[in-house]
Amino acid sequence: MGPGPRRPDPHSVRGVRVGPAHRQPRGPRPAGVRRAADPARAVPAARHRRTVLDCVAEGDREETVSAILRVQDLSQRFGGLHALKDVSFDIIDGEILGIIGPNGAGKSTLFNAIVGVVPPISGHVWFKDEDLVGVPPHEVMAKGVAKTSQSVQVFDEMSVLDNVAVAALLKNDSIKSAREAARGELEFWGLQSFADVIAQDLTLAQRSTLELARAMMLHPAVLLVDEVMAGLNEVEVDQMLDRMMQANRERGVTLIVIEHNMRALMRISHRILALDYGAVIALGEPAEVSKNQRVVDAYLGVE
Repeated sequence: MGPGPRRPDPHSVRGVRVGPAHRQPRGPRPAGVRRAADPARAVPAARHRRTVLDCVAEGDREETVSAILRVQDLSQRFGGLHALKDVSFDIIDGEILGIIGPNGAGKSTLFNAIVGVVPPISGHVWFKDEDLVGVPPHEVMAKGVAKTSQSVQVFDEMSVLDNVAVAALLKNDSIKSAREAARGELEFWGLQSFADVIAQDLTLAQRSTLELARAMMLHPAVLLVDEVMAGLNEVEVDQMLDRMMQANRERGVTLIVIEHNMRALMRISHRILALDYGAVIALGEPAEVSKNQRVVDAYLGVE
């Protein structure tokens, strides 16, 4: 990176040009590719695919890389409150994007607008080559974009296994096959020994992990993760980060993560986007964003 600040290009990541998703048709599955948990989505054995990070590491800064999700001029208003102001960014297939901002900055509102829970008043959300604005939330989920809740929401009176099997039923033809799939998901997240435990008896960290397991059971291409690490200690945070990075690396899921724990985001994110009063104030590599004066002022306040 050259000296002096640079204005982030909304169509590039770390200097690699981002092309529209529809310009990057996928060819036949190459040799050396194995199946992810979702049989419909192939993942290279060594890595999900050649991502923007690989391009940068190899010095290939001109290669076009497809954006799996593109948010374009997204705005939201609640009465006199302008909750989102022309928010725009791209995320690359296989990337982990962290989102930060003080309380009330518009982070969860952005997630709700992306998945259609509260449609925006203007703008577009392009997933691959389709605009998701106006698409009902359940259809957004079926297309491959899922979201966790800001506050952990599990079925307290159901077993851990059945919590995940409920989601698995959307992808399986029978209860038996759904439960088999759910057991595999629990094993991935380290919850297999709690399969028969009632969800309300889990610790906060286990409940948060259960919510992630249930969301991943839907086999999303993009998963929006809303503060699942809130209230966890450092050991629990590190364990969750390890699992999330493993899901990204081995299963190819693209992650957008809202989190107040800056240490956690610095570790997991390829890039970080900062919001304040509904507007993007910074977008770039974690180290760069953490030193951005507008970001520092938004968190600490300016006298």
